[in-house]
Amino acid sequence: MTLNNNNADAKARLKASVAAAITAITEAIATGIAADIAAAPPPPAKAAGALVLRTCDKNMQGYGGFQWPTNGEVSAPDWNSKVVCGNGLHGLLWGNGSSVNLSRERDAKWLVCEVDPATCIDLDGKVKFQTCNVIAVYDNMAEAITRIVFDPRYPQPNTEEIASGDYSSATNTGASSKATSSGTYSTAVSSGTYSKAISNGDFSKSSSSGDSGKASSVGDYTITASIGTFSSAASSGKFSSASSNGISSKASSVGDSSSAWSNGISSKASSVGDSSSASSSGTSSLAASNGDYSKSSSSGASGIAAACGCETWVKAGPLGCIFATEWVAAEKRYRGAVGHVGENGVKADTWYRCVAGQLVEK
Repeated sequence: MTLNNNNADAKARLKASVAAAITAITEAIATGIAADIAAAPPPPAKAAGALVLRTCDKNMQGYGGFQWPTNGEVSAPDWNSKVVCGNGLHGLLWGNGSSVNLSRERDAKWLVCEVDPATCIDLDGKVKFQTCNVIAVYDNMAEAITRIVFDPRYPQPNTEEIASGDYSSATNTGASSKATSSGTYSTAVSSGTYSKAISNGDFSKSSSSGDSGKASSVGDYTITASIGTFSSAASSGKFSSASSNGISSKASSVGDSSSAWSNGISSKASSVGDSSSASSSGTSSLAASNGDYSKSSSSGASGIAAACGCETWVKAGPLGCIFATEWVAAEKRYRGAVGHVGENGVKADTWYRCVAGQLVEK
């Protein structure tokens, strides 16, 4: 009996010693971390400026024939600070505003410009400014929106994780996190591994950042963006866009004039709807578009670009494969043409359409 009591006392003393040691180590670590934080330099100030989205025609000309540069600073020659349209440069601040101020032409150029937000004049649906700096020009809306949404200065919502109602927003940060927002003009943002972001409502936005993250948005003029390996983005609605960036990532968009853009090795982009577009960048990537006047492009070696519908356009990178269709009214059927980059005169990164069963360069 005495032996058992002695063993019990020894175990208790050992347990107390271990607990004391753990406490001491924990306190030492905490003290060290606090000292490191105190000694660390302050974080860099957030860069000033904001981004504006606008469109020009294929010749980089705006309203009235004003010539925009492909990069660099540009100013309005007829500047007037009155709160009226005209006498200045115009665009959508952070991509927010009325879509009627953006081009619907297939060959439109999508400009991302940097401005001083303090000098912008709100015109209810767009902003006017005297000077800006063109930092990027894209061939489609999805890439331009992605550039804006993932800019470090992009204003993020700071509300509850789940929000419901018009103009609502939801944001969540952390591994396996989720953010859900429902309502017109709503926003959902989720950041973290295995994260998800869902937004439902016209003009809504959804973005997810993190490996295996997912972002989905439903509603006309919606925007969806997801970044991270194996990430996916889906958007449904007219003029909506879905963009995904990461190896084996996926982007899908459904709706007339919608866009899907995916970037990464073995990534996939698909778009369904008349005048819609799908673009994929990365080795062995796939881009597919279904709808009259739709476009599909795959950039990167050994990719595939396919577009189905009436008067569709396709292009692919080196060693790529392209497929386009046309409607033959006399036969009341579709016919298609297949091409392989580097064979029979098919060029890399060149737009083609199907005419009389043959690929014809744009």
